[in-house]
Amino acid sequence: MILVRGIILIGALALFSQDCLGHDTSSVKRYAADIRLASPSFSDTLVPVDTSIKHFHRYNPAYRGYFDQLFLGNLGTAHKPLVYQPARQIGFDPGFHQFDLYRFDAEGVKYYDAKSPFTSLFYVLGLQQEQFFQVTHTQNITPDFNVGFDYQRLSAGGFYKNQSTDNANLNAFLWYAAPKKPYNLWAGYIYNKIRVAENGG
Repeated sequence: MILVRGIILIGALALFSQDCLGHDTSSVKRYAADIRLASPSFSDTLVPVDTSIKHFHRYNPAYRGYFDQLFLGNLGTAHKPLVYQPARQIGFDPGFHQFDLYRFDAEGVKYYDAKSPFTSLFYVLGLQQEQFFQVTHTQNITPDFNVGFDYQRLSAGGFYKNQSTDNANLNAFLWYAAPKKPYNLWAGYIYNKIRVAENGG
């Protein structure tokens, strides 16, 4: 059953990733050059997508930054920085940041300008039912209108009883740039589900 679902998912992504205009997208050089990242805070700046495999083995978000994070030994559990990090925003902060690495936020949304459809898949399978799945798909509906989504799923059974984690994140986004470029519309929907079992220490 899982194999059938995987084949259907890959088939559906392959179907939606086809270029409906008939252009040749087989050239990696052209393909990578056609996709740009943007941010609402820097709306005039477009950055090429990083297509390298550097640090692909660092799939655990606790190991992705410049400094490692202290966590409970299971993918998706609470974490704490090993090096002091000051608050990023001014004002009241309740201090609940133990799951920040595993969730999407508005500042981390990536908007794309893709001349051809772009899909990125990442899957890791580890010990104790540890799984990390990530998919990104984006495409321009018109030359000025782009839609896409990011989906991420983390789960792990853990080494002890009641240590399982099941985290799911969805980020759906769209970007509309007016033809004469005086205005941009950036919109997104973010859903984060974090479920972590407690075993009492």
